[in-house]
Amino acid sequence: MQGKIETCGYGDPPYYFLTMAHKIDDYRHDDSGLDNISAHTDRDSKEALLARIKELEDFYDFSPVGYLSLDPNGQILDLNLGTALMLETERQGLIGGSFYDHIVRDDRDTLYIYLRETFRHKKGAECELRIKNERREVKQVTLKGKFHEDHKDRVFCRSVMLDITERLHAEEKFRLIAETSNDVIFEIDREGIIRYSSPAVENLFGYMPEEVRGTPFEKYVQASDVPKARGVFQEMLSGKKTPPFEICAVSKSGIPVSLEIGTALAHSDGELVAIFGIARDLTWRRQIQETLRRNEEHLRLAVEGGQLGTWDIDLITDEVTWNSILYGLLGRDPGRPITGETFFEYIHPDDLPRVRERVREAFRNLTNYVDEFRVIREDGEVRWLASFGRIFHHEGEQPIRMSGVNFDITDAKLLSIKLHESYKTLEEKVEERTGELKRTNEMLLNEVAKRKRYEADLKAASEKILRESKKRRYLSARLVEIIERDRRDMAMYLHDDLGQMLTSLKMDLELARDGLGRPDGPSKEMLERAEAKALGVMRKVKDISRDLRPNVLDTLGLDRALRSLIENVRMDSGLKVHFHCKDTFKDLDPDKTLAVYRITQEALANMAKYAQATEVFVSLIRKDGSLRLSVEDNGIGFNVDEIMRSETGQGALGIKMMQERALLAGGELTVDSGIGKGTIVSAEIPVE
Repeated sequence: MQGKIETCGYGDPPYYFLTMAHKIDDYRHDDSGLDNISAHTDRDSKEALLARIKELEDFYDFSPVGYLSLDPNGQILDLNLGTALMLETERQGLIGGSFYDHIVRDDRDTLYIYLRETFRHKKGAECELRIKNERREVKQVTLKGKFHEDHKDRVFCRSVMLDITERLHAEEKFRLIAETSNDVIFEIDREGIIRYSSPAVENLFGYMPEEVRGTPFEKYVQASDVPKARGVFQEMLSGKKTPPFEICAVSKSGIPVSLEIGTALAHSDGELVAIFGIARDLTWRRQIQETLRRNEEHLRLAVEGGQLGTWDIDLITDEVTWNSILYGLLGRDPGRPITGETFFEYIHPDDLPRVRERVREAFRNLTNYVDEFRVIREDGEVRWLASFGRIFHHEGEQPIRMSGVNFDITDAKLLSIKLHESYKTLEEKVEERTGELKRTNEMLLNEVAKRKRYEADLKAASEKILRESKKRRYLSARLVEIIERDRRDMAMYLHDDLGQMLTSLKMDLELARDGLGRPDGPSKEMLERAEAKALGVMRKVKDISRDLRPNVLDTLGLDRALRSLIENVRMDSGLKVHFHCKDTFKDLDPDKTLAVYRITQEALANMAKYAQATEVFVSLIRKDGSLRLSVEDNGIGFNVDEIMRSETGQGALGIKMMQERALLAGGELTVDSGIGKGTIVSAEIPVE
């Protein structure tokens, strides 16, 4: 960088020592210097003067400021230790060398102009340039010097070299902060005139920085707030430090802008010279506060409307908090004190060991706690409660807090028992459906917990929470729609198909019964027709059973069930499906077997419907105590992140269902895909 050459004065301390250095150097080079001293002073005065010269030499050599003498060609004639330290070179190795060798190449013209101005006009000059040391490090320095001529007509440029690298870095940092800050940084003088404004003033008020510079600050204050602004300004002029205050300003278009103003006072020689400040827009903060208030009200209404009993336990202090709904669920007086053990006192003795083990397991694995159990209220009534809890812990995995919700599911439990007693012949189907309903219920509980977590993040990400809420509402609606559709399909099977066939069979049997004992009794054809209808009913029941849960899954094992499923997919879709499996997997837990089957079924259905694939590869192996399932196609693929971030969650429903099945089986599921590279669905479920 080429510096600017300016004349300079000599009133500052470094130039006082530079002037003294001139005199010291005169004595160094003038052989008659000491003789002149001897001729004009007595011995004591001479010793005092020599001591003073030695003192000035020490000041010169050990000053943190660099001093050096240059001839017109830039040769170093003399320098102090401060200059040698800046150049990180031995002092003797620098004397006689060219100062140009220590200047960054692009700045050497600046040094040339500096020396030319000094020797041509025989006056002081100043410039800024960059020097480099032995390690090739670059420092920004300023040179201030003046012309000097000794008694032997030798001319020198005596210069002071100051390291301004840190100052320039600080100025650059301030410039970057001011130019990139969303807040307006400003400076006002004692007359209330704006001397500086950062670029943010354009975004906030619609003015360019140069438009507001030189104008009074009152011009931008709303008329009703001008007295307040003047009062604060007068307090600052009196030297009083004022805390941040709020005020209403007016933009260029006339729109009011609420601001928070923070100020700092700048003094020189004890006198106030300027007021620096930061103006921050409060509009967004008030909008967030209002949004938070509305959302908190919505959450309160949701908790009260859903009769959710909330609880919180501080695991460090054992401080426990219940809401009024939870007291009501247990019939307990809110005035009675509670501890972490109080809730366990209400749990039915037959359920208590299991509940405690579930809680311990959640703490061991730092997982969520989900359970259903019976409680005995204060009045002796037995009720069923569902419970969901989340454990919070430090980074070192030390649990510090547990929070959750409970709600009454007694009616649902009693209804489930009645349905179980009414449909004993369909027990297996009902259990399967009940399991799906339970998983759906757990998903809804997870949604409640997620919404509670999102509420804690609303201050920083309210828009994200609204999007997630919209997505969850859609997914919940879709799950309910799927459940209702399955129930409707089941009712149609029972009423339209089985009901009609059984009615027809009943009529045939009644005809056969009425004809018993008569000569024209029931014919063989009538009985065969009734038998055929009975067989049709049996086949229908078998088909319904297979759709709800394939019998081959329980009788022949997971591998045969998957082979049957794959064969059906081949026939229905025309896909070429390859299956790799070397085990029968008959020793697996039925729930985990069903999870693997349903995940494979969902993955194949999606690939057949959306992937536009020609081949699919299915692999199932047992390794390291886990079942590892892989379903891969050669289709068009899709963007997984975009689908999962969908506003409504419509495209993510199938993936969510598969992930939920894997999660409930104690495992996990991942989907790897991309546009044009096919899709891989991988699931790993522990079986030991």
